[in-house]
Amino acid sequence: MKGMHLIYTDLKRAVFSWRFLCSVLGVTIALFMGAAGLLRQPSVSGSIWGLLECSWSSGFIMMILCVLPVFGFGLSYAAEWEEKAERYWMIRSGASWYALSKIWNAAFSGFLIVFLGITLFILALLPLYPLYTSAASGGLYGEMIANGRVLTGLFLYITHYSLSGSIAAVCSLWFSSLLPNPFAAAAAPLVAYNVFLRVLGISSFPAFLPEYLAPGYWMNAVYYADTAGGSIGIKIGITLGLCVIMGFFAKRNMKRRLCNE
Repeated sequence: MKGMHLIYTDLKRAVFSWRFLCSVLGVTIALFMGAAGLLRQPSVSGSIWGLLECSWSSGFIMMILCVLPVFGFGLSYAAEWEEKAERYWMIRSGASWYALSKIWNAAFSGFLIVFLGITLFILALLPLYPLYTSAASGGLYGEMIANGRVLTGLFLYITHYSLSGSIAAVCSLWFSSLLPNPFAAAAAPLVAYNVFLRVLGISSFPAFLPEYLAPGYWMNAVYYADTAGGSIGIKIGITLGLCVIMGFFAKRNMKRRLCNE
């Protein structure tokens, strides 16, 4: 089937590229820069977990979650538009399959960029620091590690933030379907998130809606449900909801552009 072949081809383009590798390394470097002040003070940071928490509270978190994930495949439509190649692929495989391939691979590559970047950060520090200490704070995921469920806690923690990479990449793809300019599309997730955060922040979010739907929980904040499973479930639901909505409009915009050419 041409559609499935296109998805597979785009997957290879998304993952086996210098842009993907540089983005993964960029996430790791940004984490090190965020924790730079504590790297030589093990008595203060205490553990890898403490350094991670320090990194997330630094100004580099928005670069990690809103900028770097888009370079995997979030700019693919804008690039193909500039190369005049999108029409060929849409006619050859079908507009729906073309859009689906772009949306899926943007989300998947954005997820992997953050996931692998955080994993590299942990592996690089593992010979030098303990993973977790009793003095560390890490919310529900940290409690799982403290209770001996190390791999599960780490996996859920990394997955939680990696899902933000999917949101950013799909947001970039959606914006590029409106304005197929790589520079504008790369900046779109950061700008859009800050606009939503200013207009509908956690404190000003409508009271009749569940708090976990507030924009503050879309990217970097963790909603503390009763269990870690509940928190990651809410994050997955938010990610799926946002990606489906943005993907729907991206697909419609791509089809409209094809018809107007």
